Amino acid sequence: MKIRFPIVATIIVAAAVVVMVALGVWQLQRKGEKEALIALYAANRAKSEISYPALGPVSDMSMFRKSTVTCLKVVRWQASAGKDAQGRSGIRYIAECTAGGAEGPGILVLAGVADRPDLTPAWTGGAVTGLIVTEPDKRSLLQKALGSDVVLRPMLIATSPVEGLRAPSQPKPEDVANNHLAYAVQWFLFAAAAAIIYLLALRKRQGLTRNLTVIFSHDPLFYAVAILAITLVGLAKGGFSGLGAASTPLLVLVMDPIKAAAMLLPILILQDIVGVWSFRKSFDRTVLVWMVPGAAVGIFMGWSLASAVNVDWVKGAVGAISLLFGIERLAAYYGRRLRVGKPLPEWVGSLWGVVAGFTSHIAHAGGPPFQAWTLGRGMTPTIYAGTAAIFFAIINWMKVPAYWQLGQFDRETLGLALLFAPVAIASTTAGVFLVRRVSPARFQLLVSGLMIILGAELIRQAIW
Repeated sequence: MKIRFPIVATIIVAAAVVVMVALGVWQLQRKGEKEALIALYAANRAKSEISYPALGPVSDMSMFRKSTVTCLKVVRWQASAGKDAQGRSGIRYIAECTAGGAEGPGILVLAGVADRPDLTPAWTGGAVTGLIVTEPDKRSLLQKALGSDVVLRPMLIATSPVEGLRAPSQPKPEDVANNHLAYAVQWFLFAAAAAIIYLLALRKRQGLTRNLTVIFSHDPLFYAVAILAITLVGLAKGGFSGLGAASTPLLVLVMDPIKAAAMLLPILILQDIVGVWSFRKSFDRTVLVWMVPGAAVGIFMGWSLASAVNVDWVKGAVGAISLLFGIERLAAYYGRRLRVGKPLPEWVGSLWGVVAGFTSHIAHAGGPPFQAWTLGRGMTPTIYAGTAAIFFAIINWMKVPAYWQLGQFDRETLGLALLFAPVAIASTTAGVFLVRRVSPARFQLLVSGLMIILGAELIRQAIW
């Protein structure tokens, strides 16, 4: 019995889940950016002195740098809560000074800490050495969220206190807030909660209790193999193309082949969101222009021949392609590359697109044909990963009408896909993280080795 989805509610929930997952991935990217910024700040502390910046905003290269200024005259004092160098709470006193020459029209100096909130420090000016930061942002959380950006002025935190004050706490780069991982987890949890609430509502509406019982009735081996297969797909979506070709064969060991392919497709689409968002600015447009139309033809062929195609034959063909081209790429890495008179024309990419679309429709095994055409084009790992993410995102959506018309989506497969969604997101995110840290040479060597291993395994399955 096919499941009936309420169209409007399904579109709204699906859109919400997609947006929340995308926001989670964006927060993970921001986490990496913030970590790099904190590392820069830490390196700045060990560098030599620089001139105090005349105006804000303070550049990242100037933050936490040493500087010496001369306060000609204290115009006024600002007081705010803070800590001294020993960690004791108190009142921080910030002097607003006039300055001349290259130091600009005015400077802010955190001169020290005292216990009294009504103190007027006796210091009237002089030379001060310290670290450059920005002045405190006094806006409320609501003002920060709704208001326009405010340019914060530079401020010098004195290394030694002025007369009558205690030394202030020195700024540390590691104290810079980096909550992006927590925000990412929150968005992923929100997405999971929305999907679960939707499923529960659907169960109440259509009586899915018995089907949900079936979903959770598999033995531990099934879940272990399924998690491994989905993890491989996630790493592939994150940039390690080739790993995903083993997912369907793995699942076939523990479940019906048709159900295995149907369960994987929603997971692939979910992982595509992470991959496409992460590499949305890094892809080869020419490859997509030539390969996507061919893939559409291949998917149509797979749809038309679904009832007549021998799956073992497809596995064997994909295995042979993967094995041969893995050996060729491995030989090229070790300087044994086959020489050709001239580069192959771009339209050959459309032929490989046909093969990738066809094998992807049958067994989600479009990786080897895609690699066969793209690995020799000299792309960096990031460009390669982005091109693969966008290409397979497009063809996976192309497969949805075919799978739906063939009746491959049912309550059990969709329920299992939802159950394994967190594994899909986590593994794809891990792939995105790792692929950015692998050198081009090592990346190509790794993928070539994977193609050989997977090709041999697919041929073995086709024969035995």
